[in-house]
Amino acid sequence: MDIVLFSSPHKNGATAALLEKYAEKSSETVIYDLYEHSPQPCIDCGVCALRDGCSLHDIDRLMADFESADRIIFAFPVYNLSFPAPMKALFDRFQRYYNARFKRNKKPPVEKRRQAVLIITCGREWQANEETVMKQIRQSFSILNLEITDVFVEDCTDCAERGDKNGKQG
Repeated sequence: MDIVLFSSPHKNGATAALLEKYAEKSSETVIYDLYEHSPQPCIDCGVCALRDGCSLHDIDRLMADFESADRIIFAFPVYNLSFPAPMKALFDRFQRYYNARFKRNKKPPVEKRRQAVLIITCGREWQANEETVMKQIRQSFSILNLEITDVFVEDCTDCAERGDKNGKQG
């Protein structure tokens, strides 16, 4: 099974178009629109340091699919050298795996090795964003047992030469 973690407020924007272009979807693809699912932020309650899971149950189904997926597609625009708020909240909720690894000594915290595909749009040049964005991703993915197999980027979505006068990159 593949899951798509889509994090753009624009359902028909540049990120959705790039996702449509590169993501192979099948009947076994589950799409999570993180703006609709709106993960609550991690509250650092410590539950995941003691046992598997989280004290918050808003994304239990998403996390179950995340752990069993063969491939995870992360589709997002770059906002301020990072992810939009819903994806950042999800990444913060991955704290459960960090605590599993370092507090409870579970190695690896996610047993199944999975592929990760990145679908990224940027308002400006990717080169100016790449180091910061990829550093955040690689740090999280090392704990999540994810291997980046493909990266698709469309940059300059806000650039005037592209004809976008409204500045809506997502």
